Amino acid sequence: MRPRNHLVPGAHRSFTRRTLRRPVPQIQEIGVAIAICAQTGERPHRAYTLPRPLPPSKGRTHIHVPLDITPAAPADLSGILALLDASRLPRAGIEDHVASTLVARQDSGVVGTAALELYGGAALLRSVAVATALRGQGLGAALTMAALELARQRSARSVYLLTETAGRFFPRFGFHAISRAEVDVAVRRSTEFTTACPSSALVMRAELAE
Repeated sequence: MRPRNHLVPGAHRSFTRRTLRRPVPQIQEIGVAIAICAQTGERPHRAYTLPRPLPPSKGRTHIHVPLDITPAAPADLSGILALLDASRLPRAGIEDHVASTLVARQDSGVVGTAALELYGGAALLRSVAVATALRGQGLGAALTMAALELARQRSARSVYLLTETAGRFFPRFGFHAISRAEVDVAVRRSTEFTTACPSSALVMRAELAE
């Protein structure tokens, strides 16, 4: 008997090639339920999850859970204005659109906001702002997604925005740069387009699926 694995002279050894693959990480949905309720009396529903924040460390603040994104109330206006001022965003005309504004609250205070101006089949997304201490933790993205869902609920098919600093943030939500001439006429007549934002601001649009 030849020992195991013995190679006979002149014989050729065959090998089976196997490709090793890295194990795919299991992604689990963990996070904070974000409730969005329409002003039309619809029942609140689970729409997205906001990932749990990283543990507190230097330069990072913990977000207490649960953190809900809900429609703004008239009493929230002062908190919304303070947040816009801190974020250096225009406040002109926001008081006329509180009914279509979403806010995130923490400890009874407004820590995030996103507003819509509705013009029939078109909408203007504005005033997306997050408290300085809570930035970089996904709240701005959650607010943007919630606002787009609200626009869809209100039958908007196109959503526009103006930005001077967030041109790289919004494309992940389907926005792309366009010229002012391509903006819906009603949106172009809004305060944001006529006086609040400079003509140098980047114009973007997203088309909403049915």
